[in-house]
Amino acid sequence: MNNNAIVYKEIEDIQLAKEVLRHPSFGVIRMDQYLEKLQELTKEDLGLLIRFSKKSLIFQSGESHIESRRLIAHFFSHREVQRWRDSIGNIVEDIMADHTSNDIEVLSDFSDPLFVSSMIMVMGIQVKEEDLFLEHIKIAKAITEPLLSKKRLRRIQISLEYLINLVKESFKEKDYEEQSFLSHIKNKIEKPWDKYEELHILVVSLIIAAHTFSETFVIIMSKLASPMNDLWSKTKDFEWLNKRIDAFIRLYPTTQSIGRRVIKDCNILNTQFQKNEIVYIKVPIVNRNPIFTDEEDILSGTEEIKCPFSHVSFGGGIHKCPGASLSRMIFMEAFSILASKFPEFVLTKPLNTKNVSFMVSIPSDLQARLKLMSDI
Repeated sequence: MNNNAIVYKEIEDIQLAKEVLRHPSFGVIRMDQYLEKLQELTKEDLGLLIRFSKKSLIFQSGESHIESRRLIAHFFSHREVQRWRDSIGNIVEDIMADHTSNDIEVLSDFSDPLFVSSMIMVMGIQVKEEDLFLEHIKIAKAITEPLLSKKRLRRIQISLEYLINLVKESFKEKDYEEQSFLSHIKNKIEKPWDKYEELHILVVSLIIAAHTFSETFVIIMSKLASPMNDLWSKTKDFEWLNKRIDAFIRLYPTTQSIGRRVIKDCNILNTQFQKNEIVYIKVPIVNRNPIFTDEEDILSGTEEIKCPFSHVSFGGGIHKCPGASLSRMIFMEAFSILASKFPEFVLTKPLNTKNVSFMVSIPSDLQARLKLMSDI
């Protein structure tokens, strides 16, 4: 038996999952150590990937992670993100005003443009070529995937370099949104921010993670607009949606697994974990625990019952997604405006999804036909 073999465990229970996510005996998977060993063995230059895996919010731990969370906590709080609500509404209106056809592909025609415009406004970045920006975002997101080929790692490193340079150049601009995250950072940090790579990586990791809402939006849209559910006419009611949006986020995550590393031996809820084991929380299974309201009831319009164990679509513990409140607000604003503006939103093809790996499943397209309120 190989005593050095890595042991993997899967978690499907909601209570155990929540404990693991917040317990001090668990930490993030050390991608930097894996990449350093890979670089040594292959002689491949993975320097930027290694620095990113040490400094990004996705992989940070210890004091550096606490420092980063303190820097962003207030900016992304539930109360603070509400200031963007009207602006998000204006973005939604502008996107649909530019769409002259009655046919729409929800991902490329709406949710991706919504993501880009939101990042320009909220984060303060300067995006001159939206298609190229999106291409690099989608390539760079794979940094969280395990056992990537050298060819894939090269592509990710090129995309990360593009995104880091984009953020670096954005820091130099004078005309970004005064209330943006870049402005927030410049007011907090005394170091020369235009040469401070750790800040650039922090911003890039936040933007990469934020793209998840674009994909989740498409999946939720496929349920709200499905003729099988009769929910679209109710979606324009902001309060009705507010009581159910968390259920949709819970039921239809794009993240399939959340990985954690066991830092020290522990026993949690009668489950033994040993140091260096890798644990994967199976998000869709955990989120459909019987303690939650059943999917069929949610799709019939039932309000989500308050639950002592919240879902894990946004992770949990000290690594819970900092953009959770912003994502919820954008979902709420976009869905309610679309349902009001287009009371007939007819899906013309079923949703197509693809499994990127055992950790991520994403939509590839969602075709629909629209009819304005004024046309009915």
